[in-house]
Amino acid sequence: MRRLLAPLANAVFLRLWAAYLTATLGGMMQAVAAAWLMMEMTGSPAMVAFVQSCITLPLVAFSLIAGVLADVYDRRRIMLAAQGVMGLVSAVLAGLAFADALTPGRVLLFTFLIGCGGAVHIPAWHASVRDIVGRRELAQAVALNSMGFNVMRSVGPAVGGALLAATGAAAVFAANALTYLAPVAALLAWRPGPRAGPPPAGPLHRALTDGLRQAAGTPALLRIMLRGAVFCASGVAVLALLPVVAARLLAGDAALFGTLLASFGAGAVLGAILNPPLRARMSNEAIVRLAFAAMAAACLLLVSGAAWAAFAGALLAGTCWVTANALFNVTIQLMAPEAIVGRALSVHYTGIFGGMALGAWAWGLVAEAQGTATALVAAAVLMCAGAALGLRLPLPDPASEPS
Repeated sequence: MRRLLAPLANAVFLRLWAAYLTATLGGMMQAVAAAWLMMEMTGSPAMVAFVQSCITLPLVAFSLIAGVLADVYDRRRIMLAAQGVMGLVSAVLAGLAFADALTPGRVLLFTFLIGCGGAVHIPAWHASVRDIVGRRELAQAVALNSMGFNVMRSVGPAVGGALLAATGAAAVFAANALTYLAPVAALLAWRPGPRAGPPPAGPLHRALTDGLRQAAGTPALLRIMLRGAVFCASGVAVLALLPVVAARLLAGDAALFGTLLASFGAGAVLGAILNPPLRARMSNEAIVRLAFAAMAAACLLLVSGAAWAAFAGALLAGTCWVTANALFNVTIQLMAPEAIVGRALSVHYTGIFGGMALGAWAWGLVAEAQGTATALVAAAVLMCAGAALGLRLPLPDPASEPS
């Protein structure tokens, strides 16, 4: 545990990490309020689902260009601009809600704009972590980031739902706007040192193509990205179908769904705690194969029909989700040259977010046509195939990585 928390001794990382957790909590609250407001305005499940799509689509569409920006321009200024825009958009959304001037189209538009800010921010933040904490504590810092996000994924909807019931959607949107003040203040207080190397010269499109060419010409990076996309496309079945598991397989209510989400969040914390000792004792490929296999087991636990097994499955799924994704992120950062680390991460994010978006849609179709249990069993089979893929495409262990 002490090793996991070591990056928090770095004052800059601690301030930024805590600030981003605050903003992430606000973002999760905003997503709940937007989805509920859309349901009230339209009564259409498709429109409600489209709210989530408007959050995810920018991450798929703009991650590549955001990676170029992170490699070419000052990352602190990029993050300041992104957080400022998200805060401003959220404030306007809150104002329109208080004025009772929102329409379904406006809710989708403002949700999409907030998603665009997140898409620009993510590569710059993750590329900055190595500069802030150094290579020795990079794995722990990435694990803390992943753990924090997944805990907020569990806590945020519950807090947002409670605030929504007590005060209404407009107040939730306003609270979200205020949370962006935390990262803006932390970024204004941060004075980063010079980068290790000069930024790429030439126009942005050349920087993009050069970065893609270097990433494509590095087989080790391609293997990491492919395995990450497969893991997320199959593992997202758990997150996508968890509400259906609670309502149909367990005949539960919103409280049971919240408990399952809390179990997933607890698993995320456990995954972050286990990450350093696992990396010290096992190869990257062994850890990833274990995560694939354990996620398959989690899918099977969720279809058992027993509440205790479903809680165990959600806990195991959260553990695997953080363990695997933190490992993919760290390995890319350690293997990619400093000059293209932002672009390498952005290609990875495009793959995993695209895999999650397509996977969630596909598993939803399978569940609707063949049943939730069939969809989760199929996801478990795909997870086993992802583990076997390591026989042909094993994950590398960076030789220069500190122990």
